[in-house]
Amino acid sequence: MAERLQRDQGLGPPPPGRPLEPEEQQERQQPAVNRILVQAPVNDDFVAEFTAAAKSVKFGDPAAEGTLVGPVVNDSQLKGLKAKITGAQEAGATVAVSGQISDRVVAPHVFADVTAEMEIAREEIFGPMVAILKSHDENDALQLANDHVYGLSSAVFTQDLDRGVRFAQRVKAGMTFVNEMTVQDEVHVASGVERNSGLVRFNGEGALEEFTTAHTIGVTRLCRLLQ
Repeated sequence: MAERLQRDQGLGPPPPGRPLEPEEQQERQQPAVNRILVQAPVNDDFVAEFTAAAKSVKFGDPAAEGTLVGPVVNDSQLKGLKAKITGAQEAGATVAVSGQISDRVVAPHVFADVTAEMEIAREEIFGPMVAILKSHDENDALQLANDHVYGLSSAVFTQDLDRGVRFAQRVKAGMTFVNEMTVQDEVHVASGVERNSGLVRFNGEGALEEFTTAHTIGVTRLCRLLQ
């Protein structure tokens, strides 16, 4: 579930609601954002705005009004998340947002100053954790985006749509969206998954073909001969 959000210089403030995207997606849909790549000139401002938004996310009882982050699915996932949190800290990532872990409820965790070799930047994460990596330029961002073995979904944020599309075409992922969330699951739009994220193809005409079995039936009309 390796997803990327790449933000370029001059983009301006995040669109309303966009900073909460990873936490809003977690445990509701698989292609939730694990990694955010931010170009260096806007990195500090983005980290400040994103962490402020993440700190406002309500977590706990999923039945309570306003809760965005509930419990993870099982103890195995909880153990894995705890290990990734500890590993990120030991590897030198900056803990921008953290919180208590109660039963299976993990508070949102945001790590800044993450580098490409850290586990948190290279593994799928099924929980409310986000790694923010700084890129020096567009080519560096592309290298970081593709420097792992997964490829489910991704998104590019930029004021230059043509530039965003050119970047998206070079991302090794089944889906890449420009200035949108990492999931736009419309039944008429074909979607795919790349590399270790799987070999799934769904939606669009291809999905109809995949689930269609050809069955030929021949009919001959028999007429009674009248004498």
